[in-house]
Formats: sequence, C-alpha cells, structure tokens
Amino acid sequence: MVKFFKEKLNRLIEFYEYRKNIHDSIFDKDKVYKEIRKHYEFFNKSEDIDYEETILVENTSDLRVSVVTAVYNGEKYINDAFKSLESQTISKNIEWIIVDDNSTDNTVELIKRLSKNNTKLGRIKLIKLNKKNSSSFPLYLGFNKTVCDVLAWHDVDDYYVSPNKLELDYRVIKNEKYDISCSIYMKRGYDLNKFVTFRSILDILNQWILVRNYSSLELLDKFSLNINLFLSFLFFFNIFSTISTSFSRAKYFEVGGIDSKTSYVPADFDLFFKMLLIGSKVKFNESIVFYRFTNTQMTRNLASMEIGFLFLSIRILEAIHKKKQKLFYEILNNLFLFFLELKKKLYFKYK
Repeated sequence: MVKFFKEKLNRLIEFYEYRKNIHDSIFDKDKVYKEIRKHYEFFNKSEDIDYEETILVENTSDLRVSVVTAVYNGEKYINDAFKSLESQTISKNIEWIIVDDNSTDNTVELIKRLSKNNTKLGRIKLIKLNKKNSSSFPLYLGFNKTVCDVLAWHDVDDYYVSPNKLELDYRVIKNEKYDISCSIYMKRGYDLNKFVTFRSILDILNQWILVRNYSSLELLDKFSLNINLFLSFLFFFNIFSTISTSFSRAKYFEVGGIDSKTSYVPADFDLFFKMLLIGSKVKFNESIVFYRFTNTQMTRNLASMEIGFLFLSIRILEAIHKKKQKLFYEILNNLFLFFLELKKKLYFKYK
C-alpha cells in the first residue's frame, strides 16, 4: 500500500508542475500524501445517513426538467439560485430538489422563506440530511428523487445566464433524442456582474486540442463523436461543468448515476465519462452560464480538489485497462501528446 501511494504521489507532483498556469498554489509532499490517504480511506468507508424530505412548493404536475442542488452553508448564494431558476422560460415546469448537507448556518430557513408563496417554480422539494456527508451522496440522493426525463445539476453558487438554457436542453434531449446537452459559453468570476473571464468550449479546444479550427457548433458536435479523442481530452480538461450540462434520465440511471462513494469535486467527471463510455450522444448549444469562484475553492480545498480528480482518474483508467485495453492505450497516447503540447506552451515561463 505504501508503494501504491508513493507511485501516485510522484505522478501527482509531476502533474502539478504542468498545471502551474492554472493556479499558483504550492503543496508540499507531506500535505499531498495526507490528502491521498484521506481520499483512499473515504472510498472504503460505509455509513447510514438519515434525512428528512419535505415538498415546499407544488404548483403543477407538468414537470419537464428536474434540477438537483446540493448545498452546505450556502445562505450567501441561495437567493441567486432561486433567481437563476425563476428566470428560466420554463420555470413553471421545473422540479427543483435541494439537498442540504446538514448546514450550520441559515441555509434551510432561507430556503423555506423563499419558497413560501412561490408561484414561479413547478415544484420545490427540500431534503435535509441529519449528518454532514462531505461527499457526493447528497447529489446521489437528490437525483434518485427526481421524476423528469431531463435532469440538470445546479450548484448553489452558479447561475443560468441565458433564460432559455433549460428550454434548449429539454428540446435537445426530449425532442432531438440526444443524451447530453451542454452550453458552450461560460462566465467565470466571484460576482455575476463582475466576471473575470468569458470563455467558450470552442476556445478551449482550439487552444489545447491536437486538431485545430473547431470554429462552429457543427464541428464541435463532430468532435464529440470521436469518442476516443473526446474521452482522452476529458482527462486533460473536463469541459462538462455541472452548471453547463443537462442529461437524459435514462442514460443517467443506465450508468448507475452519481457514485455515492466519490468525493464531491470529481463527481461530474465520473458521471459524464461513464455516460460517454456507453455511447451517449452529445449536442452543444450557444447558451451562457456563470461559474462562481469562491475563496474556499481557490485556496483551502484546492489540494483536495486536484487529488480527488487524480484519484478518480486513476480508478477509471484501471477499470478501462481491465475491460478495454485498446481504448486504454489510445487514451494514454493522447494524454502524452496533450501534455507535450502543454509543456511547450509553458516552457519559457516555467523552464
């Protein structure tokens, strides 16, 4: 076991060297080793969790999209989350399931107050865990309680900028028979009205991918059909952020849904990777979403975020190696080429 951790540790330190352009945080080896052990122990624990379930709003039976939000001490963002969903063109057809991970602030009270006499959303269901879980279990539970054929994942601090975001996703999945619908535009920053960056998935692909000139949605859709290259790129850069992506309920449950034993941070990567492995069809649209930076994300939890992603990546690659060796070696080859390209871009800055 010690040998296992040391091997992963060496890979991780090397991985951080490549990611210096993304953040400036530096973690010593002792801290990294501690985080790896924490993730390993987490995957092997088991416990029962009690919860209370309450329907706060019931305005219609014509529900089309189920949106799940897991929250812990999110009172600062709850009001914006309500506005995000209430501003949608199909707001009255939205089932919103909020799973509170035993918050210690006023999150639950605020949710109840904002839900009182709410006529804009179709249904609001609150699930309150009686013990903090610190994993993806709240999401797992929330999605298991959904009723609609189209599912969406809305973190409490993010925002749907385009009012027709969910309407587009519903049409793509329900009418056009795609399995995943993803926004290509994202505002990112600490404040919705003062965003730091505005980026497109097309820009990301043109910057890092081996084949250039992904200049249109049609070409992006074709890229998603090149499943081996697409899966490889997800290891390098996960373009499916939670706020950007809606998906088919049928495909979600076909792959077993959210892994309740996965730490929260890489749960989206795990879910969408599994969906792509079984041939899920992806369509991108020109809607805009907002991804919020928080001080917690950018500092205290950054080591845990990176290690959680790495640990899950290793698990997935090991599983692919057992079942699909050809795909495994193609992914490794593509990752090697991606990293060579990244290293060239960073050479003069970090030589």
